[in-house]
Amino acid sequence: METQLAKAARNIYRYFNGQTDIRQVKKGLSYLFQTNDTISLDTNGENTGPDLDVFLTELQKQPSFPATLASWEHPMADKIELKDKDATEFLRQVFSTLEHDKLIFTHKNVAAHEHRANNTWGDFHTIRPQIKAGWTLHVTREGSGHYNCVRTELNTEPGDILLFKPTAYLDCQRAEHSEEWYYNWVLFQAGNRIVDLLDWPEVAPGIFHIKAKIGKELDNITRVVDNLSTLGWSNDPNEVRIRATAVEHLMVRCNQLIESRGYHRTDPRIQAAIGFIEENLFADLNIEMVAEAACLSVSGLTQLFKKQCGVSVMQWREEKRMTVACNKLIHSQKRIVQIAEELGYVNQMYFARCFRRHMKMSPSDYRRKYLEN
Repeated sequence: METQLAKAARNIYRYFNGQTDIRQVKKGLSYLFQTNDTISLDTNGENTGPDLDVFLTELQKQPSFPATLASWEHPMADKIELKDKDATEFLRQVFSTLEHDKLIFTHKNVAAHEHRANNTWGDFHTIRPQIKAGWTLHVTREGSGHYNCVRTELNTEPGDILLFKPTAYLDCQRAEHSEEWYYNWVLFQAGNRIVDLLDWPEVAPGIFHIKAKIGKELDNITRVVDNLSTLGWSNDPNEVRIRATAVEHLMVRCNQLIESRGYHRTDPRIQAAIGFIEENLFADLNIEMVAEAACLSVSGLTQLFKKQCGVSVMQWREEKRMTVACNKLIHSQKRIVQIAEELGYVNQMYFARCFRRHMKMSPSDYRRKYLEN
C-alpha cells in the first residue's frame, strides 16, 4: 500500500495531467509541508505564503516542467506502486523546475524559512537565472548551502548572509558535505528608505556576502528575520508598509555588522562604472568608455575596480554576460551561435570557452542539464 508521501506525489502528477482536481493537491501539499519544515503555500486565503492556484499555474509554464512531468509517465502508472524513494525524487525534480518567480511571489517584503535535508522532497535545487521579484537575502542558520556565484563557488556556514540583486544569478542547493541546510530568506523591494543600505561587499555581479559571528551578531539578524516571518504575506498596503519597516530594521542591523567588521563600501565611481556596463552590456565597449563614465582615468579605474570588485572591468562584464547566457540557453530555442552574437561575441568558440570557464560545462551541456532534469 502506498504511503501518504507517495499518494501526495501521485496526486500532484495526476493534477497536472488533468486526472484529479485541486482538492487532492491541497491535501497532498498540506501533508508535505507538515512533514517538512519549509515554506507552505496559501491554500485557505490566509496570506500565509504564495497563492496555491497561481503557484500551480506558473509551475506548468516553467521551461523544463513539461519534460520533467513526461519523464515520470511510467513510474506514475496506476498499476505500479510508487515507492517513497521515487516519490521524493519526483517532488524534488518538480520543485527544481521553478526558475522564475515574479508572478508567483507577487507579495512584497516577505520572509520564510527553508529546511533542506538529505533524502527528503524538500532537498531541491533552486536556480533563478531570470529577473527576480525583488532583492533576496539568505541567512544560513544550520548546516551548509552551496552557491554557484559564477565567479566562485561558496559553501555557507551558520552566520553567512548573502544578498542578491533582482538581476543577479541565483543558484543554490544543500552542500553535498552537509546532511541538512536550514536557512531564512527574505524577498523585499528596495524603497528609498533602504537604497543606501544596500552597499555591500560584492563577490560576483549583483551578489553580495557578509558574515555574522555565532552569538549576538547572528542573533540580532535572525531575530529581525523571525519577526518579519510572523507578519504574513498580505498585500494590503498597510501590511506591506509594516513589513517594509521590518526590512529596514534588518538592513540597519546588517549595516551595523558591515561597519563593525570593517567591510569595504563600494566607491560611487565604481558604482557608476558598473551601472554603465550593465546599461551597455552587449555593446562594443572598451575600458576608455567605462573610465569616462566613472570620471576616472583608465589607470585609476583599473586599479580601483580590481581592488573593490576583485576582478578586472572586462572580467566583471564577462561574468555578467554569462548570467544572461544562462537565461537565454534555458528560456529560448535559439542556436548557441545566435545567443553568442546577441551577447556581443563575434566568435562562438570564444564564447563557449568563456562559458565553460565560468559554468564548468559547455553551453550545450548547460542547456541539456536544465531542460532535461
